[in-house]
Amino acid sequence: MVRKEIMQSCISERQAQMDDLQKQIEQINTAYEKLEFEEDMYYHLKNNSSHYRDVYTQKQEEYSKKLEKIDSEKQELQDKMKILQREIDYISNRLN
Repeated sequence: MVRKEIMQSCISERQAQMDDLQKQIEQINTAYEKLEFEEDMYYHLKNNSSHYRDVYTQKQEEYSKKLEKIDSEKQELQDKMKILQREIDYISNRLN
């Protein structure tokens, strides 16, 4: 392979990785919206029910922790995408 073909191959690999990361982020966004809805539901149930307040408080805290975890996963994926984009930009500039 000549140098140009190698560089184009590297770009293609990174773009495929970016596509995979984008799909993962979309899945995380969907999961985040669901968790956010459920956390909000438990918040409202907690405020409107004195008998089950402790149960709803516990569930709300559980979902809040899940939201934090999924948010950090999303941030990690976005950071990986930024790194890949910089690599793609570098290789593209070297091709020109």
